[in-house]
Amino acid sequence: MTHFETEVIREVITALLDARDFLGYQLAHANNCMTDKQLDEIAEQYLKRKTYTIEDLRERIRVLKSLIGDRVDADVISTVFRCDYEKVYKAINEKK
Repeated sequence: MTHFETEVIREVITALLDARDFLGYQLAHANNCMTDKQLDEIAEQYLKRKTYTIEDLRERIRVLKSLIGDRVDADVISTVFRCDYEKVYKAINEKK
């Protein structure tokens, strides 16, 4: 396994853990265990988008698909890598 593949796997696992944590914060907010302001601050950090080039996304998508096959689409990929859906869609569908 290459260093890049290891980094992609790390990103995917981190995204899953972050999503789990954010869901917990939303639940805590719904149960009045945290304020709107607290949730907003957490959400601002959680929802920050990363910037990737189309080529970098293609490589990340290649690694992700090699791990789990075609069970991913642009929506899943943009969520996992926290990036723009439209850019992911282009990375998947445009010819090189």
